Amino acid sequence: MSPEQERTPATIGRLFAALYRSKRSCCVTAILLAISLPFCSGLSILLLIPILESVGVTVGGSSASSVGRIFRDLMDALGVSPSLSSALLIFVAVSAFHSLLLWYQAGVNARLKGGFVLIQQHRLCEAFSRAHWPLFLQIRQQDIAHALSVEAERLLSGLKALLSLVSSVALTVVYTLFSFILSPGMTAIAAFSGVALAPFVIPRARAARGSGMQLTELTQRLYRDILDHLAGVKEAKSMGAESRHVCDFAKVAGAASQTRIQFETAKGAALFVFSCGTAVTVSLVMYVAIEVLNMAAAELLLLIIIYSRLTPRILKMQNDYQDLAHTLPAYANIVDLRQKCDAAAEKLEHDSPGQAFALTRDVELIDVGFRYCSESDIWALRHVNLTLAAGSVTAIVGQSGSGKSTLADLLLGLLSPEEGLVSVDGTDIHDRLSAWRQTIGYVPQETFLLHDTIKANLLWGNTDASDDEISEVMKLASIDKVIAALPDGLDTVVGERGARLSGGERQRIALARALLRKPSLLVLDEATSALDPANQTSIQTSLERLSGRLTTVIIAHQQSAIVNAQQVVVLDRGRVVQRGEIGELTRKEGDFRNLMRVDCPATISG
Repeated sequence: MSPEQERTPATIGRLFAALYRSKRSCCVTAILLAISLPFCSGLSILLLIPILESVGVTVGGSSASSVGRIFRDLMDALGVSPSLSSALLIFVAVSAFHSLLLWYQAGVNARLKGGFVLIQQHRLCEAFSRAHWPLFLQIRQQDIAHALSVEAERLLSGLKALLSLVSSVALTVVYTLFSFILSPGMTAIAAFSGVALAPFVIPRARAARGSGMQLTELTQRLYRDILDHLAGVKEAKSMGAESRHVCDFAKVAGAASQTRIQFETAKGAALFVFSCGTAVTVSLVMYVAIEVLNMAAAELLLLIIIYSRLTPRILKMQNDYQDLAHTLPAYANIVDLRQKCDAAAEKLEHDSPGQAFALTRDVELIDVGFRYCSESDIWALRHVNLTLAAGSVTAIVGQSGSGKSTLADLLLGLLSPEEGLVSVDGTDIHDRLSAWRQTIGYVPQETFLLHDTIKANLLWGNTDASDDEISEVMKLASIDKVIAALPDGLDTVVGERGARLSGGERQRIALARALLRKPSLLVLDEATSALDPANQTSIQTSLERLSGRLTTVIIAHQQSAIVNAQQVVVLDRGRVVQRGEIGELTRKEGDFRNLMRVDCPATISG
């Protein structure tokens, strides 16, 4: 059954069960407090009976007399004479204890709510991190961020409503019990009237859940639009398209605001119906008590006190139920995303620290085939056979869509071949995927930098690296002089996604970070495309110095980026169409020569 088809009470039950499993001891404490507090509150009301009797007001009824007799027996057992002073002292003590429990309950509920939401956030983040790469191509990353932030906040509000609802139910049950002690007949009438109001409340709770589902969809779209706008703000300003972003944002934000207004309006209407019904019920009970049963004034007073405390709680219970129904889709969304990620989890082995996956001989792709949709006739790669000798430099070239990035993802173990095998020294990398990834350095075309210092970004690749190792990789990546010229050096904050640096500087920092891992395999995916010729030459010289120690795969379309490659592989529509040394392929008519002539004609002459 889908979350949309499941009834609200059933979903509340699942949420409460998950809450109990995640925070068992805290949940039990919260339940015990929810039950204990109404008893303390009800006991303070019953203590009014001996207080009234102590000043000469007779409270009729066998139940009321029993309460007075119990109080007198308790005073006798303590050696204290029953009096107004002793009754008031006990009343104050009970009230103080009740206030203390309320204080303690606030802390318990805060830990319970915050702890549960934190667990849900951690589980979703962990599941998303463990998921295999194809899932990242299917799920919007903004939706995960939305679930971890906006939906988590809504879930926190829902838990507040849930715990308040539990307290309200417990108080209603206890107060009804005390009401029954005073007047069984009146309690029966009130209970019947309350049941009669249920048909007016339940449909509105269903509407609240529907409104909550709509709000989840709208806030999800709103979150996407905000992140897309921030990511594209430079292009938007350069084209004068800011107003288009503002207009799109206003439409979605307006729809979300209207949904919230409709929910609050509907909740107000439900509160009106329930308040009127409750007022009629209390009035009916009072009328029967006075005109039909001729209830004594003191008993009537106690009954009025009970219902004056009970009525607001019943109204709050109805209000909490609607608020909870409204936030349930947020919880369902978090759980649904986590389940999708769990279903797509990578099967990683857990290698011990001493079991490093060293590349000593070669990396082989044996008759590899891959397609992004198993039912499609289009193959991203097909019948690819390739050997990368340890310590060698291999260049992968080809037009856009030829399969270069797919081949890189297969080497990194992000994708699993549908056909064939990717092996390192004869071992399938997917048999020891976790260990294999520890030996890889990867530099993509679109660099990822934290909004932090340059040093923090470098250490992100290897947290144990020393200052000497950092200095070495900065020189290898030809970024040392640039950093030295900055006022704060390595402590310079790079800005959001490295906005304070040029594209070439960002790529060289990413290259230095990859080298800091001391990888066996270095994959450069168009990593030098933004560099000027001088810096490209510097990096090529650096890679030459690593020759024999580092197996390198360069994905590029510029001949200047692959001049040091011992092997060039040309891809076309997912197949290897040419292979050889760069000089040999340059002299020979074919795909490589045509590709280089288009991309950099000045280098292919003669």
